[in-house]
Amino acid sequence: MSMKKAIPEFKSEAEEFEFWSSSGEGADSTEYLDWSRRSAPNCPT
Repeated sequence: MSMKKAIPEFKSEAEEFEFWSSSGEGADSTEYLDWSRRSAPNCPT
């Protein structure tokens, strides 16, 4: 998946949660990731 904008570095998981959550700034992931180029995960079974 290609990146559009650089994802900021976070000091804690709580800070990252606040960044992505709708209760905080609610960053739109489409500004950071190109979801049209996503691929299925490769998980061994």
